[in-house]
Amino acid sequence: MSEFQFVNPEKLAKCYDAWKAIMAKRQADPIEPLSFHTGIVFEEEGYKYDIIKQGKEILGQFDWSAPRIIGSGKIVQMALELLAIRPNHGDQQNLVDYRDIMFLADQAYSNKLKDIEKALYLLYAAGNEKDAFNLLAHALNKKYALISYFFFLKNSDEYQVVRPNNFAERFPLLGADPKCTLNCSWDNYRRYIGVLKDVKKFIEKYHTSITLTDAHSFVWMLWMLSK
Repeated sequence: MSEFQFVNPEKLAKCYDAWKAIMAKRQADPIEPLSFHTGIVFEEEGYKYDIIKQGKEILGQFDWSAPRIIGSGKIVQMALELLAIRPNHGDQQNLVDYRDIMFLADQAYSNKLKDIEKALYLLYAAGNEKDAFNLLAHALNKKYALISYFFFLKNSDEYQVVRPNNFAERFPLLGADPKCTLNCSWDNYRRYIGVLKDVKKFIEKYHTSITLTDAHSFVWMLWMLSK
């Protein structure tokens, strides 16, 4: 029985070898061991750790116990603050499209406000991820990147952001089903995370202290193979 549930290990190995060769040519010191937490990889993808840190600070300061918090507009304002995070490492984040951010801002003044705030309450205060996802999918028009961003900040060791079109192109390179990124549902999201966990398990054979965020970065950087 294969140790990998969602990817083809041979295809993943070929992608890793090709990616490693490209990154070795790009880093300043070709002799320096390739790392996800230093050097050229961290320079390009390390901004995610700034977002995680700032997100935790914002969430840690928010008072979820305030009376009648759901429907007050305060939760949506906090959500917009999360989306406004700009990393110290690099100039900007590209996890969520700015048009999706504007969409959420528009919903703050619509009849969807209470559903959005209830969903975020379920996610961050009640720990009911499945119901939170389903309600957000309904309230936010199944905008996968936007929804998964909030889960990413909830727990980056368990959740990551889906950029549907980008990952649908990269998953076949790994032997993974591209449908894991194109159907915004809770079960689909769990399969998407399963792919990333397989990637993480593979990379751990060659690097130490690998996180699910590093696995996400690796899959994102596979665009280089098409160049």
